[in-house]
Amino acid sequence: MDILFSSVLCSNKTIEAIKKRTYKDISGQTTQKFYRLIARGLSEQVNVTCLTALPIVGTKKKFLNFAKDKEGKISFIYPFIINFPILRQVSIFCGTLFYGIRWMGKTKKQERFVFCDVLNLTLCSALLLLRFGGVHIMGIMTDMPGLMVCRNSSLRHRFFNAVNMFLLKQFDSYVFLTESMNAAINNKNKPYIVMEGIADENMKSEIRHRNPNLKEVIYAGGLYEQYGVLALIEAFRKVEGRDLRLILYGSGPMADKMDDYMALDSRLEYRGLRPNKEIVEAELSATLLINPRPTHEEFVKYSFPSKNMEYMASGTPLLTTKLPGMPMEYYQFVYLFDKEDSVSMSRVLNVLLNETQIEELDNIGANAKLFVLEKKNNICQAKRIIDLFLQ
Repeated sequence: MDILFSSVLCSNKTIEAIKKRTYKDISGQTTQKFYRLIARGLSEQVNVTCLTALPIVGTKKKFLNFAKDKEGKISFIYPFIINFPILRQVSIFCGTLFYGIRWMGKTKKQERFVFCDVLNLTLCSALLLLRFGGVHIMGIMTDMPGLMVCRNSSLRHRFFNAVNMFLLKQFDSYVFLTESMNAAINNKNKPYIVMEGIADENMKSEIRHRNPNLKEVIYAGGLYEQYGVLALIEAFRKVEGRDLRLILYGSGPMADKMDDYMALDSRLEYRGLRPNKEIVEAELSATLLINPRPTHEEFVKYSFPSKNMEYMASGTPLLTTKLPGMPMEYYQFVYLFDKEDSVSMSRVLNVLLNETQIEELDNIGANAKLFVLEKKNNICQAKRIIDLFLQ
């Protein structure tokens, strides 16, 4: 079987080349990791060709051309980009369609399908044309258009969101993060699965090395008030303990205020935007990992933070909110905030960090790791994607 996987996923070699050519760090580490886990899982079972829209922004280079390459069992193709307004999207569209047609000619009709990021308007509009050649087009949806926390409300973006909403209803089957996505999009009851997250099977060999001298609490993600980061900081400041540390990773509007917060409480530490490998290493030495995302925001019912899956796979216990998109099967493997105001959150933090036995925390974390690495690893989830096409 052959799968054409179209997204912004690049090989690690190409990511390094992008950094050298543009003198900028590549954004979207979370997106790259999520799609890489899927591609690796698929490649263990079928032939995978990644047709990639290069995730390059902010460069003055006018012509962007990266050679095909291979990483493990995964082949990568990068359509040539003419980096001028409008021409950029036209060149990606034409390149995607060209390579898509070539891929069709090299594969057997009954043993192939396209797996596409539905939020990339240029990619999916080109690949949907392959349906005229009898190709099954499966879409993966990781956010709802117009409901992302950093959404843009300009007329231009509202137009593109409307076009995106029309196009994403044209796919033959879907992979959603939550049931709410299916209810909002799949009004024709096309085949679908809910894949709320994906755990890296390689984490099975990673061993925790919790810091014995400090109780480190880590938040890694977008620094937005809408994500509950301000409430978390305020809650942590109410918890007593000289051996406590709240370490924050990530970028966002609140990053500029981090020096002010650290001046108010020396136990706060902001480490900025760091490579995922470094963050995972820090998670393995932490006492507690936190995702304080509020449940009242409209976008939350359409999301399952991929960071939660990374947290659980580390074996370090997770404290989070009762997200609408988190199935109840997860509840026994995580700690939950009962309320989301800073006073209530500080009460829970105080219990876990100052009253709960460390052994209990470690046991919850170990059970969470066992659960996600057995039930939600990238090999299992990739098999579900293949089975969706075969059904």
